[in-house]
Amino acid sequence: MSRLLAQFLTGAAEAHATYAPFGLVQLGGIGIDLVTAVLSQHLDGAPAAASATRPSLLFLRISAFIEKHLGYPLSPATIASAHQISLRYLQRIFQEQGTTVTDFIRRRRISHCCKDLADPAKQDVPVHAIGARWGFPRPDDFSRLFRKAVGMPPGKYRATHTTVSHPDEYCRRSMW
Repeated sequence: MSRLLAQFLTGAAEAHATYAPFGLVQLGGIGIDLVTAVLSQHLDGAPAAASATRPSLLFLRISAFIEKHLGYPLSPATIASAHQISLRYLQRIFQEQGTTVTDFIRRRRISHCCKDLADPAKQDVPVHAIGARWGFPRPDDFSRLFRKAVGMPPGKYRATHTTVSHPDEYCRRSMW
């Protein structure tokens, strides 16, 4: 088992620059499973620790998937299907992270909207277009959700972004 781990780590280190980000996440999960197996073999022979890391790794993989697809319609059912897991298991993974799938998606979308609204290079892009880009196709829904999350409408946020040292800082303080 140790030899397999050593070969895996050597190969991954030599070719890490050729992997896509999602591939690196998958390789990280495999590496953690191998390290856990080696450690459990040397400590007590119990492979239980490996199964405890799987939900955390799956959360990272699902988070990367969500981040990549924020501009598209996303539902818990489509995410569960894309990862070949049950909807209930998906919900449990996010519950262990202290959130729900829907809330996680909404927060990531709002965060990206905050960045775009505060970006001087995007001042000519209409507010509703920024919302639509990040998965809020209806302007009224976008405005309502943004106001609820950030504490002000998106247009006002855009107008006042210069008073904040870092655009995402305001979103973090307001949303979380």
